Amino acid sequence: MKILIVDDEPDCCNDLGKFLTRIDHEVTKTYSAKEAIQKIQNNNYNVIICDVNMPEINGIELVAILKERKINSNIILISGLTEVAESINAIDLGIYDFITKPIDLNKLVDLIDKIKNINKSNDSLNYSLSNILNILEEREIVDLNKIDISFLNIFKNKNIDDICVFSQTMAGIFKKLEKLHEYQDIPVLIEGATGTGKELVSKFIHFEGYNNKEPFIAVNCAAISKDMFEAELFGYEKGAFTGARPEGRDGFIKLAENGTLLLDEITELNPETQSKLLRVLQEKEYYKVGGSKKQIANTRFIFSTNVDLEYLVKKGLFREDLYFRLNMCKIKIPSLKERKEEVIPLAIYFIKIFNKKFNKKIKMIESNALKKMYQYDWSGNIRELKNVVIQSIIFNETDIIKLDDLKFQYKNDLQVLSNSNYINEVNNKNTTIINTKLPEEPFNLEDHIDSIIKRVLKKFNGNKTKAAKYLGISRMQLYNRYKE
Repeated sequence: MKILIVDDEPDCCNDLGKFLTRIDHEVTKTYSAKEAIQKIQNNNYNVIICDVNMPEINGIELVAILKERKINSNIILISGLTEVAESINAIDLGIYDFITKPIDLNKLVDLIDKIKNINKSNDSLNYSLSNILNILEEREIVDLNKIDISFLNIFKNKNIDDICVFSQTMAGIFKKLEKLHEYQDIPVLIEGATGTGKELVSKFIHFEGYNNKEPFIAVNCAAISKDMFEAELFGYEKGAFTGARPEGRDGFIKLAENGTLLLDEITELNPETQSKLLRVLQEKEYYKVGGSKKQIANTRFIFSTNVDLEYLVKKGLFREDLYFRLNMCKIKIPSLKERKEEVIPLAIYFIKIFNKKFNKKIKMIESNALKKMYQYDWSGNIRELKNVVIQSIIFNETDIIKLDDLKFQYKNDLQVLSNSNYINEVNNKNTTIINTKLPEEPFNLEDHIDSIIKRVLKKFNGNKTKAAKYLGISRMQLYNRYKE
């Protein structure tokens, strides 16, 4: 293996070089990232081992430069403990892995051996997917048992559903999640549209990283009154407020002690609670409502949202200092329409799973059904795909899924609006909105829609969940309109 070592500390660089040379690797050394760039441009290295903390150009910046120049060498970072979050985020840039100082030489050798024996899984996966698409063109009906749904990885845990990884994008995300198992003090922010699997990812972080005895507590911030949220989160002492339990109560942080607390829809927290949460993350301590005794927060925090937090920060709708703290390690889950290569493998996987679960005997599927799935936008993401598959199976008395068996939730945005509960209720109640006299002159419908949304948001004091429910649309639809 041709290996380049980049480290500004000569002694560390030389010692590591001698060790790797002794185990029959061809080693080149440099003490400068700038010199490393020159060497990489003129040579092909199987592995680049790079220190993170270097002057002029640090290891993370070097990785970004190499990826921008489409250098395909496998990169292993050497990280100090203070740089772990940065190193985990570097997985998004495409590093193979990282190890912390002091260097565990056995672990380093294992990583190099894995790189040496890398199976070209990306090529085989692409071949498998293209082969499926070819089959759809050739046949009207597909035998499900004869379709190869090769996956990059599969995770099995008795506490959560099996997780199959069918794309390089998701493989990178789960590689990042696996590293987070080792560093439970790092808060995690998960962003993704509704139905992409944010809670499943949260459970994966917890149940793969603990011995399954520690608690996992999931809290929907939008489902709890803002007035009561602090009492629910931090707990309260007896007599803290009217209606409080006489004996007081522990909060979610205490209930999740030694385990994981997931705070979903984190954007629903008011500024005062955001400020107190920031202190918990920074100081690892808090006080119960009405209490003066310091409580220690020995809890892993995971936060999830289906909106773009950075955008809300720019608009002054979320605290910037809290965002920076949450953003130490962000997991961005792409929507299903952004990873189309997964649609057919996931659909076939779900068919086989639910076929067995519901004791059905589905053996075949029409090619047009799979084509439609592949072409569909999946506004509801994985959740919608799973629901469509379940419906096509559970009411099916034959051994084949036909195109007509697929009941899609959304056809397009216009159908979503026309089928919404809001429009149905408006028609039934004959409300003033429908009866409003239309002006004689042409008008801009978008302006009127924006005006209605602003009035509804004001009616519910900015609570987007309640506003969306009132309008009969999804929270994501409301957010997208609000963003515009």
